[in-house]
Amino acid sequence: MSCMNHRIAIYLLVTAWVCPWVPGFGLASVDGAGISCRAGVTIPPGKRAFGDIYDIRRFPRSGDNSERNPQWLEGESRPAIAGGEVSDSTEPAAPRPPDWKQAIESLAGEERTEWEHYLKKSESLQSHQREALGRELKVDGKPVPAPSGGTFKWDRKKIVPGSAEARELADVILSYQLPCGGWSKAVDYSKGPRVAGMAWTSQRDPWHYAATLDNRATTGQLEFLAAQHGAAPEAGLADAIRRGVQWLLDARFPSGGWPQVFPLEGGYHDAITLNDGAMLHAMEILTLVQEGREGFGFLSPELRDAAGRAVKMGHRCLLRCQLVRDGIPSVWCAQHDPVTLAPAGGRAYEPASLSGAESGDIVRHLMTLPNPDKETAAAIEGALAWFEAVKLPGAQPGDPPRWARFYDLKTHTPIFQGRKDHLIYRDYAAMARNNPGGYDYFTEKPNDLTVKWAERWRRGQGMR
Repeated sequence: MSCMNHRIAIYLLVTAWVCPWVPGFGLASVDGAGISCRAGVTIPPGKRAFGDIYDIRRFPRSGDNSERNPQWLEGESRPAIAGGEVSDSTEPAAPRPPDWKQAIESLAGEERTEWEHYLKKSESLQSHQREALGRELKVDGKPVPAPSGGTFKWDRKKIVPGSAEARELADVILSYQLPCGGWSKAVDYSKGPRVAGMAWTSQRDPWHYAATLDNRATTGQLEFLAAQHGAAPEAGLADAIRRGVQWLLDARFPSGGWPQVFPLEGGYHDAITLNDGAMLHAMEILTLVQEGREGFGFLSPELRDAAGRAVKMGHRCLLRCQLVRDGIPSVWCAQHDPVTLAPAGGRAYEPASLSGAESGDIVRHLMTLPNPDKETAAAIEGALAWFEAVKLPGAQPGDPPRWARFYDLKTHTPIFQGRKDHLIYRDYAAMARNNPGGYDYFTEKPNDLTVKWAERWRRGQGMR
């Protein structure tokens, strides 16, 4: 038995104790009825290798062949690669994108009505934005992209709320707020305010990443504006903050998660996005709103109560998204289907898989919750045991352990999808030889989680 398989076997034994007393963990039966996530979505029995939970489902980006992803369904040839050798095929299977909206048709009653209302709201907001930009353009004119920049990062030491510099930055940020209330990413605010006829996004497509949570967009702007309003209150700032918070509430799926982009853009952007902490950042801002902290205390009780309800539903969604095998919780994927909560893929080199990076951030977030219930405690302990079972040696002798960014849904072993050939490799070196270019295929972030965070959290729960 390999070292990793041995650790996985220990994981099964160690985590078994958390399951009998946790409501909702009996969704996947041991008698061959199937395998589930906490949402209760069951896959028929088949291969029973540890981690055999879901077939891979993908979200290709609409209208862009370079971003399309292979999808592997039951009975199709899966172009997995072991040890650098392609099995069955030298090309990925032809993409057949799942339409998650079709799942809404199987819903009934209030649940279906809520989803239909959500989709209509998305369409209405997008129509309103297109009309607003169209009014600024000349006949047959095209919008000019916003100046391209990096991720918005507020340097609290250099830009102090209430200062002239903060006032100037606030004016620029306000000019780039979309009519729907959110902000785009990668806009260079140092170039000054947006002008009429300019897109709100720096992308070539004026609606690509228009109002997004990616790279801390929207949440970062709200954090800064709330601090500025707290230091120097202004009606314009207050209105922008209200609209931004309302955008967070509008963007939330009825299932409790958040998409990467809203109004919905299509493709993988429509998945519940845990990637890079997008959903967690939305919940963190709404928690501040609910508690009236960090400059959000001026908001109405009604808006703050709505924020609290959204956070509560978000936490429930996180627990339901956690993958469970025979009652034992493991971790999360970077994206999940918004309706079924099944694993979903991202870009062409981001397969539907267990996440070694995003899952750590989720566990840290759950550890910060006051008075966690038994289900939350079991989710944390199950994930901690999983991280211990699948950790890898450091890159060099003496380096700390590390984890892969992606783990196979069936075997819980590392996988690496090439950015160039889009094939799945079991060996990182083989993938790197055929796919030049950088990407964070490994992470060391869970190290402090499995030691310092775990010890502190267990002490807080009265555990040894």
